[in-house]
Amino acid sequence: MTRQPIRRRALSIELASEPTWGSAGSARGAWRVGRLRVVQALAPMAMRQVVSGGLRWTEYRYRTEYGLSMTAMQTFMDFQVTELQPHALAQVRWNHERVAVAGSSLGGLVSMHLALSHPQTYSAVASLSGAFWPLQDEHDALRDHVPGYGKQPLAVYIDSGGNVGANSDGAADSAEVRDLLVGLGWARSDSPACTPSATSLCYFLEPGATHDELAWKARAWRFLRFLFPAS
Repeated sequence: MTRQPIRRRALSIELASEPTWGSAGSARGAWRVGRLRVVQALAPMAMRQVVSGGLRWTEYRYRTEYGLSMTAMQTFMDFQVTELQPHALAQVRWNHERVAVAGSSLGGLVSMHLALSHPQTYSAVASLSGAFWPLQDEHDALRDHVPGYGKQPLAVYIDSGGNVGANSDGAADSAEVRDLLVGLGWARSDSPACTPSATSLCYFLEPGATHDELAWKARAWRFLRFLFPAS
C-alpha cells in the first residue's frame, strides 16, 4: 500500500525582529510556542519565516526615522508574492490553498498590506503589535489605505499590548485599524472566542504588555489557534 503524503497548510511569517537565531531573545525563541498549549489544538501546518537582516529598516525600505516609502515597500511585497513565497512553498507539502501571512511590529504592517492588497494569494493575516504609525502625518499610513483596499475575503487577527489611551505599543493605532475593518464589513470577536472565516476579525489587547519578542511569544498561540484550528 502506498502511503499518501500529508498535505499541510502553509503560514508565511514576516518578522521585524533581529534574526539572531538560537539565542534566548531571538526571533526563533520568540515565535516558538509551548507544544502542550498550542500544537494539540492546531490543524497540520507548515511555517516559513521571512527574516530581515541586521539593517531591517533598509530592507523594508524605511525612508527616514519617521516614515516609510510605500513605493519601495510595494517592491518588497511584489518580491515576496512572485518570487520568495513560491520558492519557499515549493519546499514544503501543502494543500495548495491560499496561505496566511503574519508578523510583529513593522512585519505586522507589511503583512496587513500584503494580505489586503493580494486577496487572491492570502486567506488570512495576523498582526501582533503592528507598527501602523508610519506616514500618518502624510496621510499615507495603513489607516489611509484600508478604505481603498475594501472588504476582502480574509480572516484577520490584530492584537497589541500597552494602553489605548496612551497609545503605548500602538494600542490606539491597532484599535483604529480594527474599527475601520469592522466598518467595512468584518465581524469582530475577541480572542480566544474567535472562529476563522472570510468575514471574521479576531482582536486581543494585553494591557501593559511591551513591544518585544517575549510579549509576542506569550500571545502567539492566539493567532495560531484562530487561523489554524484543529478540525
